[in-house]
Formats: sequence, C-alpha cells, structure tokens
Amino acid sequence: MDLNRETFLQCGGISWGLEQEALQPLVLTSDSRRCVPGSLFVVKEGRAVHGEAFVQDALRRGAAGVVTEKAYPGIASLTVPSVAAFEETILPRLYERSLSRLRLMGVTGTKGKTTTAFFFYEAALAEGAAAAYIGTVGVYGKNGFLKRSLLTTPDIYDLYALLEELASSGHTLCVMEVSSHALDQGRIRGLRFQGAGFTNLSWDHLDYHRSMEAYFETKKKMFTCYNDGAAVVNCDDPWGKKLHASLKGRDVLCFGQNAGEGRFIKEESGDASRITLSDGTVVRLGMPGEFNVYNAVLAALLLKTAGFQRKEWAMGFNGVPGRLERVEGCGMEIYIDYAHSPDSLEKVLSLLSGKKRGRLITVFGCTGDRDRGKRPEMARIASRFSDYVIITSDDPHSEDPLQICREVETGMAEGFPYTVIVDRQEAVREALKKAGNGDMVLIAGKGHERFQIFDGYEVPYNDRDVVERLLNKRSGCGEG
Repeated sequence: MDLNRETFLQCGGISWGLEQEALQPLVLTSDSRRCVPGSLFVVKEGRAVHGEAFVQDALRRGAAGVVTEKAYPGIASLTVPSVAAFEETILPRLYERSLSRLRLMGVTGTKGKTTTAFFFYEAALAEGAAAAYIGTVGVYGKNGFLKRSLLTTPDIYDLYALLEELASSGHTLCVMEVSSHALDQGRIRGLRFQGAGFTNLSWDHLDYHRSMEAYFETKKKMFTCYNDGAAVVNCDDPWGKKLHASLKGRDVLCFGQNAGEGRFIKEESGDASRITLSDGTVVRLGMPGEFNVYNAVLAALLLKTAGFQRKEWAMGFNGVPGRLERVEGCGMEIYIDYAHSPDSLEKVLSLLSGKKRGRLITVFGCTGDRDRGKRPEMARIASRFSDYVIITSDDPHSEDPLQICREVETGMAEGFPYTVIVDRQEAVREALKKAGNGDMVLIAGKGHERFQIFDGYEVPYNDRDVVERLLNKRSGCGEG
C-alpha cells in the first residue's frame, strides 16, 4: 500500500509539516529500529520509556518525520491531539480496503488461546476457507506456516501491515489470539471482530496487571470495545461466568458442562474424546486433557459464529505446536508443552500423572523479569505430581539464571528428589538419561519457541530439536 500526504489528508484531514510532496511507500512504525528511508516514526508513550527517547535513532535510520502529540523543533512532524486517537481513527481508514476483505475472529483468556485458535484455523482450512492464524506459535496462512511472531498479538503497526499482507494474498478469514498486554496497550485499536471467544482466567501476568480484577477488566475490553459479533464464553470458569453476567444485552453464548445454553457432554476413549453439544454438533478430539475439551468446544462454537454449518468436526489429530507435543523414543513418552504458569503446569502434570506407567520426570524453569511470586508455587506443583524434577532456565532476560532457579527451588517439597541444571539443553539431556522404558518426561515452559532470551540477546534453542538430536545420538533410538 502506498501511503502519502494525499492519503493522510483524505483519511483524516490532518495538517502536517512534512516537506516531501510524495512519500511512497510510507512505513508507519512506533519502533525506531523498524524505520527505513521515507518512514514515519510514531512517538508514543511506552510502559517503561517514552518514544521521544528514540526520535533521533529513527531519524538516523531514515525516518522522514514523526507523528507526535508535540512538535519537535527542526523535525518534520505530523502533530496530532492524541496518538491513541490517531491509531483508533486513521489506521482503519488507511487500511480500509484490506480490512473489508478480511473477517476477524478473536480468542482471549489466560490458557487455551493458542489451541482454540489453532483448532479454529485448521478446521476452517479443512472447510476450504482461505484462513489465517496470528498468535503465539507464529503466523500461518492458507498454505501453512508463514513467519515467526515475537508477540502473541503483534505491535499495532506490524499488525495492520500483516493483515493487509494476508488480505492482499487472498485470505478472507483470520483468527487471532488477543493477549491482555495487547488489550491494555491498544495494539488492536480500530479493529472490529466478527466474533470473539473467552477461554478462562487464572493467575498469570500479575506483575503487569497487579490484581486479578484488573486483569479481568482488561480482558473484558475484547468484548466491550472490539467485538461486533457474538461472544462465546466458557461459563464453567468463574471469571467467564462473571464476564457473561457483565455482557447482558449483547449477543453472548455461554457454554460448559455445568452452565449455559451451550452445554456439552463428552465420552472418552484413550487419548481421544467424542464431545456432543446441545445443538447436536459433534466434535471428535484427538488430544488428551479436559482443558482441550473446552478449547475444542469453544473453537466449534466460534466456527458456527463465523458461518460454518458443519455438524461434525475433527480437531487436534495433527496436534498443536508446543502444546502436549509428543516425541517417541527409547520406550519413553516425551511431551513438550508451553505450560509456564502454576495453573497450566498443574493441568498438564495432573493429566500426565494419571496416564503414566512408570515415573514422571519434569523439566521446567521460570521466566526472568516476570512475576516472581509464581516461582515457588510452580515448584510445589511440580513436586506434587512428578517423581523427579529438574529445575532449569526458561528465558532469563536480565536476571541471573541461577538466582531464578534458586527462587524456584524454595517451593520444592522437603525430601523430594530434584536437581538444578541451569543450562536447559543439559537439563533435557539429564532427564532423558534418567528416564527408562515406560517412563514419561515433560519438558515445560517454552513449547514451540525457537530461541532463549537473555539480557539483550537471543540464542537459538528449541526443546523438540534438542530432544530429537539427543535421541538420534542414542544407539537404536530415533532415526540415525
């Protein structure tokens, strides 16, 4: 898309001080590192640092000027009363043609966003829709994986550009995970969704939101500020029940085994389930876990909201990247999962401990610069369900990895067998070394991720790659 002076004037009638008669193509970004010659740098307040600290960096990288709430002497500026209002009103008009060709569906909640959205995406593809997915495990299109995503919900300028890219390449439907950070920071400002789903709410991100009530109010914005279609809410979750009550007068479908008009029953057979909804829709689910039953039901109801009429769906038989991904090797059952909060770790370990034939060995760590209160709690959960635990690094960020591990181990049950191995690859190696025939290994925390984040730099790393490489080195295991 070519954005220029005329386009801006047509969209907002804004008077601006840029000297250039034509700036094509014009990149809008609030990240100075993304600036290229001819771009506009949007100066906005960040959670830790104000964007004005990066104006000079943006200009050095070729920015033609800035979008700002205050003029900077000697710098070409598009001065606006409010950057938030600029994003809310101007961006949808600039990208109107692309957005008109793309139906948006959103999924929010603490756990299950990725699985629910991915179930929706794969089912829509199977129905012949030109569907796309944006979320934690990356960006997927009608032909599969497209690119890695650094954030569950991209920065607003990256997101609009991505939606335009998807629309231009023939996609007509996109399901997005919408995080609480994105809602709080206005990353989806100006977007309108044709349906939105709520999975659940549990302890997570309280270092950011400070309280569960504030966390809930942020999630609620998805349904009160951005959703034009039906809301589908898990009312077996107490926060979902509260959300349902607060949305009276809106188009809301409440579902659950014990609550709501969208009730369902399930029958289990091994790792597979058959779920029957109150309207007669059947979902065959190929992944274990009660939580995945709820994810599948939510996906099916969102598909119905999006206009799909199928009465029987098959979900989860291909798995979801980093969500209970199973790797076979040497008689062991090895699972890789993104569980990185007390609630998600408890759910996964509870499920696996009920399935185990031998021992359950768990490898996990906690992220640096995040909620420190959950570290000992996750250790208590790991020691309750596991037979042996290895505490290791996750993404340390600016913290000392060993110190994080020491804070985690304060929650280990007295006398419980565990060890601390800071190097994550060595921790995985030790887990596979300890595990024998019939044992189960859970490697939790990073799931699909392909890098570890340290203080200002990243190191390539992926749990599944490490597992497969270690198994292949074992005599008679894996593919030599």
